[in-house]
Amino acid sequence: MKKMDLRDSLMMVISIFALCLIKPLSAESVSQSKSSPPMREMTHNHWSSFTGQGSWFASVGAGLTKPSIPAGFWINNGSDFDPPFNMDVYSAKWSDPYIVSAMLGRMWQRPSLFIPGYALGLRYQHFFAKDITGLVMQYSLPEFINYEYNLGVRINTLSVYTKLDLVKLGRVLPYLTGGIGLSSNHSEIYEEKPLPGIVPRDNPSFAARTKSQFTYDLGLGVDVVINPQVILSLGYAYQYFGKFNTGYGQRAEWTSQRLDLGKLTANTVRLELTYLFDKKEKNEFIK
Repeated sequence: MKKMDLRDSLMMVISIFALCLIKPLSAESVSQSKSSPPMREMTHNHWSSFTGQGSWFASVGAGLTKPSIPAGFWINNGSDFDPPFNMDVYSAKWSDPYIVSAMLGRMWQRPSLFIPGYALGLRYQHFFAKDITGLVMQYSLPEFINYEYNLGVRINTLSVYTKLDLVKLGRVLPYLTGGIGLSSNHSEIYEEKPLPGIVPRDNPSFAARTKSQFTYDLGLGVDVVINPQVILSLGYAYQYFGKFNTGYGQRAEWTSQRLDLGKLTANTVRLELTYLFDKKEKNEFIK
C-alpha cells in the first residue's frame, strides 16, 4: 500500500472539516419556512385589514320611540282682554309611536379585539305616529276648558348612518352609532270638537304643513353575530328632528296663529337585523 504524503493528509483533513460545517436542512425546517409568512407581511395584513372593499349589507329594524313634546302651549285668541286672558292654553299628549327602518351600506371588519369593525350606510326611518291630542282652555281660565282637539303627525327621515364596534367579546360586540340627515315633519289639518254641553265655535283650522328639518341621532347598543352573514342588534338612540309646527289658521281671527311644538326629540329603542352579502364563508367577527 502506498503511503500518503503530507499533502494528501492535509487535503483529507480539510475535506472532513468542510463536511462538518455543512448542515443539511431538515424536513421540519423546510416546512416551517414555507408555512410561516414574513413578520413584515403579517404586520401589514393586520393593519391594512380595514383598507379592503368591505361587504355590502342590508338592515331592517323596528322599535318603540318616546317623543318629547311640551305639556302645553299658548295661542293668541284674538280678544282684547289683558294678558293672560288674551291667550288660549292647549294641553298636549302624544302616545308613544313605533318606528321602522331600512338601511343599505358597507361594513368593514378586521381580526382585532378593539375596533373590530365599522359600517357606513344610508338609512330611512318612518315613524307610525299617533295623533297629538289635548284640551283647549279658553282665555287661560280653568272653567273654560271647552274643546278637545287632535292633530295628525307623520315623520320620515333619511340620513347618513355610521356604526363603530368598540370591542369583540366572542360573538358580542358593543357599538356606538351616529347619523345626520333630513327629517320630513308633516302635520295634518287641525281638528277639534266641543265637550258635552258646549256650543261649537269656528274651528281655527290650522293648515297642514310639511317642513324639512336637519336631523341627527346618537346611540349605543350591542351586535350579536348569529352566523357569518347575519347580525342581530339591540340599540338605544337619542334623535333630534328639528322644529315642528302646523300651518297658519284658516279663519280670519287665526290667520297669524299656528300650533308650535318647538324642537322635537325622541328616545328610541330598536331591534335590527343585518344581512351581509359577501360573507358566506368567512366573517372576521366570529374567528
